[in-house]
This record gives sequence, structure tokens and C-alpha cells, in this order.
Amino acid sequence: SAINVIKGKASFNGPQHKLFNRFGKQDGKFYYDLSTAGADVVEITGNGWKINKPEVPLFRRFNHQAPQVIPTSGGDLKDFLSFINTDDKSVKILIQVAMVTALISDIAHPVLIVHGPQGTAKTTLLRLIRSLVDPSRTPTLSFPRSLDELALILDHHAFPCFDNLTYISGDVSDALCRTVTGEGFSKRKLYTDQDEVILEYQRSIALNGINNAVTK
Repeated sequence: SAINVIKGKASFNGPQHKLFNRFGKQDGKFYYDLSTAGADVVEITGNGWKINKPEVPLFRRFNHQAPQVIPTSGGDLKDFLSFINTDDKSVKILIQVAMVTALISDIAHPVLIVHGPQGTAKTTLLRLIRSLVDPSRTPTLSFPRSLDELALILDHHAFPCFDNLTYISGDVSDALCRTVTGEGFSKRKLYTDQDEVILEYQRSIALNGINNAVTK
């Protein structure tokens, strides 16, 4: 009985905090979750960045997430370009923009679409980007069979990278468009008739295939 009372007070009388997935923005500051054993985050402002422990909870974590390496000063994002298989300067700029904007949680994001012949390091590119932006024990993902499963993946992964696509249906295409602009997905809660679960997310997405699977 005591535990139930405490839970009730926490749920209805306690302070509420919006929790982010890997990236967050609050009070004009950007935050990046390192997913280390502690609660270390990178705090980014116009004056630079630092690692600290926030006073209030900022992030939720999922089992697939891997810790990020502790950052150091003096790096250059252009160094990353030596590891990708393209000489097209405009493509290199687009990739850098997609990586940087992925860390901004509350804007509409571009969808990074990678396609080309077999053996051109498409999957390697996505793995490299994912390791810098949102390291995961499942760096690339297979496309699920249902919209319910897709919504769960998009909710749990801050930067989902879908590998080896050949076709995207109209319903899935619409769901992905809503994902990059801000999506609310509702489904019935298991073992209930009227309760529902609502998922809210806004994500960057990367798609990869031999052919361009996007038709709309």
C-alpha cells in the first residue's frame, strides 16, 4: 500500500521531465547522450561543448544502444570523408549535413538515401555514420513487416539505418515522411480493449539499396 501511494504521488504530484533518445534540446542548449555507465552527456552551446551530468533526467536508454567514445577537442568532421567511397564533393557535403542535423532533435531532417552497385561499401558507409551519430549493437536494420513494428523501431532508434531495401510501399513511405517531420503513432495496448499506447518521435533516417527504393 505504501509503495502504491508513493507511485501515485510521483506520477501525479512530482515534477515531469521530457526524456529524449540520444539527442535533446532544452533551454537553448543541445545535449548528446554518451550512453556510458554513468549519466554523462555532452552539453553543446554557441560557446562550445563540455561533458557533464545533468541535474534532471534527460534521456531514456534502450538495450541496443552502445556507448559512445569520450570526445576530445581538435577534431575535424572532414576527416571522416576519407573513409567513404565517393569523390563527388556535393555528396560529401550532403553526408556531413545529414550527420550534423541528426543531432538536432526538433527539426525536419533529410532522409539519407544510399544506392549503387553491389560491393560499393553502401552498408559500410551507414555503419560508419551510425557509429559517430548513434552507436548501436544493431548498426543496420532490416525492414519490418508491419507498421506497428516499424513504429517501435523508430521510437527506439535515434538514427535508424535500414539496409538492403528493394521496395518501399506507399504506406511505409508516408510513415517515413511523417517520421522525419514529427510523428505520433497510436496502437492498442496489449491485453486491453480500449487502452492505447502513443509513440511520439522525430528521427533522421538512412536507407540503403542497390536500386533507389524510394518512389514518392
